[in-house]
Amino acid sequence: MAQDWPLLYHVLDDFSEPWRAEPAPAVLLHHGLAGNGNLFRAWVPSFANRYRVLRIDARGQGRSPLPDGYAFSLDGFVNDTLAVMDHLSIQRAHWIGTSGGGIIGQHAAVVAPARFASLTLVATTARFRGPAIGVDQWLAPLDRGDTDEFFRQDIVTRFGLEAPERADWIINEIQRTPPETIAALHRWVVGVDLSEAIRAITCPALIVTGEHDTLMDMSDAQLLADRIPNARIHVVEGHPHNVGYTHPALVGGVVRRFIDSVEDGTATGDASSGAAYLSASGAPDVTAEEARTIGALSGLDLSGDRARQLAGTLSAFLGQQERLRALDTGDREPAVMTFESEQST
Repeated sequence: MAQDWPLLYHVLDDFSEPWRAEPAPAVLLHHGLAGNGNLFRAWVPSFANRYRVLRIDARGQGRSPLPDGYAFSLDGFVNDTLAVMDHLSIQRAHWIGTSGGGIIGQHAAVVAPARFASLTLVATTARFRGPAIGVDQWLAPLDRGDTDEFFRQDIVTRFGLEAPERADWIINEIQRTPPETIAALHRWVVGVDLSEAIRAITCPALIVTGEHDTLMDMSDAQLLADRIPNARIHVVEGHPHNVGYTHPALVGGVVRRFIDSVEDGTATGDASSGAAYLSASGAPDVTAEEARTIGALSGLDLSGDRARQLAGTLSAFLGQQERLRALDTGDREPAVMTFESEQST
């Protein structure tokens, strides 16, 4: 592939067993608009025992400079990323994108489906509608050169208030990107609409959204789930927009289990409902009577879809137990089983 621009700044963390005949599968972490790969540093331990972990700084952001004449475009962002993958001889990766990185990931999965094994979309949308106050008023602090003011004007829905030092660190990292570039990126993204194109995505997809995200809300997540054929939603209760940055262990664990299921061939979906469920032996068919029984046993009033999800979780648990019993661990630690109902501390 021809590359007209310098290669992006990137970090590849590879702690896989070097004697393996085939390289470990790769996960690609793509930050949101104005971010950089360092925002994902706490994700690396969640994946490094099985995957090569590639973090990039997108064009003009973080440590990747913006060349003269470079115009932001979905194709440009995807081609830049593919160039890094080619440079590292990564033929296929699991794309994990947060916010703007999820928007770019949707386009990547459409135009280069052979290069991506799965798609994880954290706090993102198929079409960014912009704030109610209007884009220019929203971006006014950036136009004045004040990145800090821009991100603190809606800090509650972006980062939450329970850990001010964490929000400070994230904003300081984002300030590696010049304010005029941040403004240009946001003015560019309001013109992007992938709401029809995503129907062509063929890889398994996980949509993760914070319950208190108002920049990209539940309607955005539901549209993605409805239109991507093999997709599921995970709602992180009580958390804001940038939950991928603020709670990396919590969200990274959810994503790790999803990607493991894709690698192991146990990710299944229900395209008719626009949601997919993970199980060891497929998402079981649940009749109305069985749904009532599952509801009675769990003490919950469950719809058919929710009953199917609960049955799938039980099936996954039992299947994981069987695999652990059969696993010759040698000098490796056994897998740690966690569940999606976990809450952050």
